Amino acid sequence: MNAAPSCSCNCNDKNSPHRSVDVCRKEAYVDVMSDDPTRMRNQPALTTATGSSWLVVGALFAAITIATLVALSALPPLGLATATIAVIAVLYGAMIVVRFVVAARRRRLILMAACFIALAGVGLASVIAIAAVNWAPLS
Repeated sequence: MNAAPSCSCNCNDKNSPHRSVDVCRKEAYVDVMSDDPTRMRNQPALTTATGSSWLVVGALFAAITIATLVALSALPPLGLATATIAVIAVLYGAMIVVRFVVAARRRRLILMAACFIALAGVGLASVIAIAAVNWAPLS
């Protein structure tokens, strides 16, 4: 009588959903990887922080972006820099609201990170658009 190979999840049990030890090894690998601290979803900034660091970094980034857009506000397309400044102020305001309203820590941090990414994306897109419009006549 050949005994089925055994592993930590009792694959040798006849009623086990696993059909081979390889399946168990893959599942064990997945379990080990889910605790990996270098994975994006396991980063302390998205799991254990209070959100204050996101507010500080967001404020610095918003201030630098707004200062850049104020310098570019006289260039065409007129109004784009001003509208972008308003959007950045709203996104940073949303970060502040999320910080103090959302109770679930992980959800709060993910929403704050999303607001920060949106803030950076809107600022970058606006600066690229202004540069593209003003670069075209030079070439």
